[in-house]
Amino acid sequence: MSTEKKIRQLPSTDEARLLALSSRSVEELAGTTLLDRYRLIELRGEGGAAVVYRGQHVIMQKPVAVKVLRPEHSARQDYIRRFIAEARTVAKLKHEHIVDILDIDRTEDGFVFCVMEYLEGEELGATLDREGPMPVGRARHIVIQVAEALAAAHAVGIVHRDVKPQNIFRVRRAGDDDYVKLLDFGIAKQVDEQAGITNTGTVMGTAEYMAPEQCRARPVDARADIYSLGVTLFELLSGRCPFEGEGFLDVLMKHVNERPPRLSVLVPSVSVRRTAS
Repeated sequence: MSTEKKIRQLPSTDEARLLALSSRSVEELAGTTLLDRYRLIELRGEGGAAVVYRGQHVIMQKPVAVKVLRPEHSARQDYIRRFIAEARTVAKLKHEHIVDILDIDRTEDGFVFCVMEYLEGEELGATLDREGPMPVGRARHIVIQVAEALAAAHAVGIVHRDVKPQNIFRVRRAGDDDYVKLLDFGIAKQVDEQAGITNTGTVMGTAEYMAPEQCRARPVDARADIYSLGVTLFELLSGRCPFEGEGFLDVLMKHVNERPPRLSVLVPSVSVRRTAS
C-alpha cells in the first residue's frame, strides 16, 4: 500500500477528544507502544509541532525513528495536513542521501505519528558547534552529497526551503564518517508545473539561510535551495553565516540589501575563484 493511500485512510478522531489529549505530554511516551507495532524507547528531539523518539518495530526488531505530532496540533487540520504533506513529500524521494519514510498512522487515542529510518550519528550543526570550521576537502565532500539529494528533490518539483546544518545528519557508512542524509521537509513545497514557482505570501524558513526572494515571501524555486546550500558551505568553512543580526527581520533585510562578506577575507587559507555563468 502506498504511503499516500494509507494516509487517506487514517482513522478520524473527534476534535474535542483530541484537544483533551493536550494534557498528556508527548515527552512522556517513552516505554509505550503505538498500535502494537512501534515501541518508543528514548526521546531524541523536540520541536514546536512534534517530537522524535528512537523506537523499534516490535515484530521486526528493527530500530526506527518515530516523529509524533503534539496533541494540541493533532486537533488542527492544518497541522495534520502539513505533517502528512511532509511524509508524502519525503516518501516520493527514494535517494541515498534523503531520510526514508516507512509508515504514517494515528493511534486510537489520536496521536498522529510518522515512522522513519533510524540514523545513528549527529546533526551537522552539532559537529560545527563542537569542532568549528572544516577543511575545504571535508566541507566539499558533505556539500556534494547534499547537492545530490537536492537535485533528486528538484527533479520531481520539490523545493526544500530550509537547507541548513541542523537539517543535515552525519552517519558512519561504508567507512565514511561524513556520510550525510538530508532531513526535515516540513516546509517543502511542490513546485507548480505550469508557473514553475511555489505559493507565495508567507515567509518560511530559517533567516540565516534564506534566499533574498524567500525573505521577501516571493516565488521560490530550486535556486533558493542552492542559495541556502551556499550559505551552509560558507558556514562550514568560516564557522559563521554570511549574515547575522539582532533578530529574524534584521537578518532578512541583510540578505535582501547587503553584500555578504568575502570568504577569502574571513578565511585567508580558502581560495575562491569566480567562474563564468
